[in-house]
Amino acid sequence: MERIDEYFSRHLWLQFAVAWVVATGLVLAVFPGHSVLGVLIRVVLCSAVGIGSALRRRHREERAVGGTDSLLHLNHLLRKGEAPSDPRQRQAMRELVDRRLHRVRHRKAALVGMAVLLGGTTAMAASIASPVRSIAYGAYAAFFFVYLYFVGRLGITRLRRMRRMVADEDPGVGTAGASDESRRFAA
Repeated sequence: MERIDEYFSRHLWLQFAVAWVVATGLVLAVFPGHSVLGVLIRVVLCSAVGIGSALRRRHREERAVGGTDSLLHLNHLLRKGEAPSDPRQRQAMRELVDRRLHRVRHRKAALVGMAVLLGGTTAMAASIASPVRSIAYGAYAAFFFVYLYFVGRLGITRLRRMRRMVADEDPGVGTAGASDESRRFAA
């Protein structure tokens, strides 16, 4: 599983392609009768903004930590819960963690917005769709929201734990050497 995860992390385009295929399958399962190519084109076009923002975020993180290989290594250490031992890697990990914690600072408001969006979609589906389809939309919305909540909480817990681990540096190398960018992204 780790090799697959590393392969997907290294080849971002493959993540997008798999997501497009899965999304196309879901849309075709919910709305049978549409052409596969037409649904695939709509899925790709609708995801263009998300892909652009993901690529921009990844590029900024790569630039902050020193390249793709460094980012992949730091992500691996973050998932394992291990702090890097090299001082430069510790500094890069600190900046990466600070950036990511800064990015999720409005998580509660985003979850409220997502709950309203999913609830509204479910209510609209209940008003115009069959009872079976309405129940399916409601179950999907509830599952998706619970999944977002717990995966986000796990990620924030990992980030906070890593921030504590890399803050405990070697003696003589205090946090006074942290860059302006690191201080700016401190949560």
